[in-house]
Amino acid sequence: MQKILFISTLDSKLDESKYIIKKLGSNNNKLIIFDVGIKKTSSIKSNINRNKLIDYSGLKKKIEKLKEPSKILNIFAIGAKRIINELFKKNKFDIICSIGGGKGTALFSSIIEDLPLSVPKFIITSARPAMISKICEKQNIIVFPTPIDFFGLNSFNKKTLDIYTSSILSIKRSKKLSRS
Repeated sequence: MQKILFISTLDSKLDESKYIIKKLGSNNNKLIIFDVGIKKTSSIKSNINRNKLIDYSGLKKKIEKLKEPSKILNIFAIGAKRIINELFKKNKFDIICSIGGGKGTALFSSIIEDLPLSVPKFIITSARPAMISKICEKQNIIVFPTPIDFFGLNSFNKKTLDIYTSSILSIKRSKKLSRS
């Protein structure tokens, strides 16, 4: 059984996230769903939602005044990083993965930077190659680039998501790997 932390902006990647969740949740895997989306969604029940992100950021009053998505995501990053570090210390996940466009990929990169090299990190992204290159220069993330953005599911996206989820599920945790 794998303990997988899946991070997504459920407000903008809902269909794709549902597909990934279905695939990763198979085989008795323990899946923690972490919604870092700006807008509320009730279509998928997440284990960690925007309210918890706001609480952990410590900037509730500031975020209520913001309208610009990138500034909101910057505050979400503060809370998300704290939550991820806490979950890691409590041994709640072995693998961390995400789906994102440009903003989601930048967010994922910033919130996982404290995790040790021994933690497998995956992202499927439609971010520009230059952005992906910068992220890979400073972190060990397995990146699955997509040539098109995600706007719902189609046969091409499903095939790409199948390869992505199969890769995640193929990871076998070694008992010798250190968590520090």
